[in-house]
Amino acid sequence: MKLKIGENIRSCRRKMNLTQEQLADKLGVSFQSVSRWENDLTYPDMELIPALTGIFGVSADELLGVSEAKKEQAAEELLGELARLSDREDASPKRMIEIIREIRRDYLNAFAIFHLRYSVNINLTRRFPELLPEIRLTMEQALERGDLDTCDRNTIIQLMTIIEDDEHIGKFLDRYASGEDQSKAALLNERYSRRGEWDKFEPIRQEMLLRYIDHIIGWDGQWYNFGRPRDVGVNMLLSELHIDFLHKLCGQTPDEKHPISGNGELDFWVYERVFIGLKAAARTVASGDPEKAFVILEDVVSLLEKAMEITEPVELRCSSPFLADVAFTANEDWNNRSFNYFSEGRQERFLYIYNEVFCYCLCPSNILETMKDEQNWAWFNPVREDCRFKKCLERIEALIVYRDKPKETE
Repeated sequence: MKLKIGENIRSCRRKMNLTQEQLADKLGVSFQSVSRWENDLTYPDMELIPALTGIFGVSADELLGVSEAKKEQAAEELLGELARLSDREDASPKRMIEIIREIRRDYLNAFAIFHLRYSVNINLTRRFPELLPEIRLTMEQALERGDLDTCDRNTIIQLMTIIEDDEHIGKFLDRYASGEDQSKAALLNERYSRRGEWDKFEPIRQEMLLRYIDHIIGWDGQWYNFGRPRDVGVNMLLSELHIDFLHKLCGQTPDEKHPISGNGELDFWVYERVFIGLKAAARTVASGDPEKAFVILEDVVSLLEKAMEITEPVELRCSSPFLADVAFTANEDWNNRSFNYFSEGRQERFLYIYNEVFCYCLCPSNILETMKDEQNWAWFNPVREDCRFKKCLERIEALIVYRDKPKETE
């Protein structure tokens, strides 16, 4: 590709009303050098290109006389050669490295990156691991440019997640993983499945499944406010769907006494079961069936009592075959500021349920406050004077334990 740098230097110099001597002074070179450039006898040194573009206010491509069409054509020729080489059994990595470096140096634009990513795959980098550092540098520079659209950016991140080696994958994901579809778990799920690393794939698959389930049945702040009366039917249906989903997921056939827990035993869904159960009970009252609501409340309160018996770390699992490797730890704790905000001088005991990804805090006073809320939980109002409802409140209140805050050490 023939450059027109001499002609362009002359044109830009004249537009700036500069003599060859004046331009030479600005660059710290002789006017003879400028003359030789303009007559295409020599080219300016590479380190002078940024100075020239700064003086003339043009891009390096404009100064060199490289049009976008010519750049794309040159890049396409290089990428075509790379693709042909990658298909050859006797290919030498030396030329492929040269091509990738040239792409990175001269053609790092959306067109080149779009086509380069189709020439790169896990088989190529397994055959020629020496290509990976060059591909890594090229892709990271493309990601840092900021001129890629979201689709191209996500595709590059997914590609690098698949081909990156074990030494660098953690750092790469820390830097570029984001959002739900581009989360570390989602990207690693794709990595392990595409690489056939099934021993690593299964735990990630279960983690992702757990995330999806959490989105389906997660309370995300809605458990304390039912909304408008006309929403009762919808809310009732959601509660039934959520608890039915949990039962089917865990292979449970709940008996009449355990419509929420399924069997009266604790699993790592205890937090969800308690709040789904409270919603189900309240909405059952609102639908005109208080007797069924008290069966639900009995199961919920019993489940809460059993959970609050935990004082030492206990492993909680569930009976779902799809989540066989997932385990949570449940332990008592006292150091949650949100529960102790209004309790100056004292701390409240709660149950902390957690693993590497999720954590939940089961706090009796929070549940008691919720059930006593006559405005947001108005659906309980028809049974508030019922001795059975009052007994449930008393049992929950009995679970609330405070202690003095430890004195701060200097």
